[in-house]
This record gives sequence, C-alpha cells and structure tokens, in this order.
Amino acid sequence: MSQITTFDDHRIAMAFTILSLAAFKKYDLDNAKCVDISLPNFFKYFSEITK
Repeated sequence: MSQITTFDDHRIAMAFTILSLAAFKKYDLDNAKCVDISLPNFFKYFSEITK
C-alpha cells in the first residue's frame, strides 16, 4: 500500500480512507488533518463503527 495523496482535499481523504480500509485493512494519508475541514471527528467516528 502506498501513501494516498489527498491534495489537501477532505473529500478525497475520507473516501480513500474508507476504500483503503475495505481493500487493504490499512491506510496512509499524506495529510489526515485536512479532514477537519468538514468532520473533525471523522477518524474517531470511523474507528467506532469499524470495531
């Protein structure tokens, strides 16, 4: 799995996080902080629903 280039776009970051976890069971974003633009707790919520 290579690093996902988000281009600082929160939509790309969230979509590819979900895709990567579904396909590879892991993810590697170049800028995870860009998600804070639209959903600051995205990773917290996502980890709760994927337990």
